[in-house]
Amino acid sequence: MASRLVLVDYQKFNADTNVTREEAMVMYAKAMDIVNPASKSNRMTADLENTKDASKWAIPYIQKVLEGKVFVGRSNDSLELKKNLTHAESLAALRNLLTGGELINKN
Repeated sequence: MASRLVLVDYQKFNADTNVTREEAMVMYAKAMDIVNPASKSNRMTADLENTKDASKWAIPYIQKVLEGKVFVGRSNDSLELKKNLTHAESLAALRNLLTGGELINKN
């Protein structure tokens, strides 16, 4: 699971390292290039306004997963990018990614 694998010291993977929502959005955006989600939606400007706390290098990836509806905010007003990704969020994002790519059914 992408949320549990983080490259540490560029030498090894550490399965016990927490992943922020921002970092996860980058990983899932890169996975979107492989899965190629079929449906794209119009991004919500309210969601993009919440990227003010994002690292500059992550903004294009964040926009991509929001446009593809792979990730959603934790509330109506916040993406909480610097918070740790939960197991449930990682599974929901994975499901959204796979249904968007028409690799699994929505039901």
